[in-house]
Amino acid sequence: MEKQEQSNIMVGKMYAQCEKLKKDLEKFKKLEQEIHFLNQAGEGDLKAKKRIEELKMVYPGRLKKEKAQIESCVNDLKVQFKQLKTYINNLHISTQ
Repeated sequence: MEKQEQSNIMVGKMYAQCEKLKKDLEKFKKLEQEIHFLNQAGEGDLKAKKRIEELKMVYPGRLKKEKAQIESCVNDLKVQFKQLKTYINNLHISTQ
């Protein structure tokens, strides 16, 4: 496999992971925003109270697990970007 092809494959995989992370992060932010608005509605709003209870059942850890997964993915991408940078630098050195 050519060095250029390997680089393209690495970049493609990282791009796909970034796109998935971006979508997951958007969903997470929307859910956090919904929870914030529901909490502001307070005890007087029965619909808000019911929705909060539903969310507590679905996300008993208050989204800690989901947040940890997103943070893990970000950390993985950081490592991969560092590896790619090293790989590209090595390619540049070997072609000189």
